[in-house]
Amino acid sequence: MDNDYFFIAFYLGFFESTSSADE
Repeated sequence: MDNDYFFIAFYLGFFESTSSADE
Protein backbone atom coordinates (compact mmCIF):
# COMPACT_ATOMS: atom_id res chain seq x y z
CA MET A 1 0.00 0.00 0.00
CA ASP A 2 3.04 2.24 -0.33
CA ASN A 3 1.82 3.29 -3.76
CA ASP A 4 -1.10 5.12 -2.14
CA TYR A 5 1.28 7.32 -0.16
CA PHE A 6 3.35 8.04 -3.27
CA PHE A 7 0.22 9.02 -5.18
CA ILE A 8 -0.85 11.42 -2.43
CA ALA A 9 2.60 12.99 -2.26
CA PHE A 10 2.68 13.40 -6.04
CA TYR A 11 -0.82 14.88 -6.08
CA LEU A 12 0.01 17.30 -3.28
CA GLY A 13 3.21 18.35 -5.03
CA PHE A 14 1.39 18.93 -8.30
CA PHE A 15 -1.37 20.90 -6.60
CA GLU A 16 1.12 23.03 -4.70
CA SER A 17 3.07 23.66 -7.89
CA THR A 18 -0.09 24.87 -9.62
CA SER A 19 -1.00 27.10 -6.69
CA SER A 20 2.44 28.68 -6.71
CA ALA A 21 2.26 29.24 -10.47
CA ASP A 22 -1.10 30.94 -10.07
CA GLU A 23 0.45 33.55 -7.84
